[in-house]
Amino acid sequence: MRSVVDDVGEHDSVINSKDRDGNTIFHLAAAVKQKETHGYQRSDIIAMELYQRNTASAREAMDKKLYEASISGNVQALQALTEEDGLLLHIVSLTWLGNTLAHIAAMCGHRNFTRALLSRKPTFASELDSLGRSPLYAVCVKGHVDVIQEFLQADKSVCKFHDMDGRTPFHFAAARDGNSNDKGAGGGVEGAD
Repeated sequence: MRSVVDDVGEHDSVINSKDRDGNTIFHLAAAVKQKETHGYQRSDIIAMELYQRNTASAREAMDKKLYEASISGNVQALQALTEEDGLLLHIVSLTWLGNTLAHIAAMCGHRNFTRALLSRKPTFASELDSLGRSPLYAVCVKGHVDVIQEFLQADKSVCKFHDMDGRTPFHFAAARDGNSNDKGAGGGVEGAD
């Protein structure tokens, strides 16, 4: 048991955390025989699992804050979160209805947020959602020309991507243009706000 406490070190939150049944690491360690498993004591494995659960909870909280920032277009929140955790943008996953941060910012038309996001991780421009579409699809549907430019500056090849149905982002732009009530050349896409 002493080795578990020594290995955990300064992470009191791990030692004091409880699982779904209300057991601390000490309860779990006492309930398990001290048997070697791949070079680790069984209690060491339990300690690592508890630490990973706590880390996952903290990660979920950071992800939620990051997605809230993308929905609101809050560049300051993006900056603060990435300063707090430099790896945050590299491990964030698809969440909110299968969309990435870039998809959400694109749908909402947040140019400054999109620019800040792509400057930190340009590969967000080419990441696909659950339908196999890059964020450029969402921008073309909504007609946010200024945001379209941000994605094309980050990665020009995204305009050539085909979704699972074989359509490019500009098929969506053309469909929007054809359904637009706007007057003049370009209709919905060029005439967007």
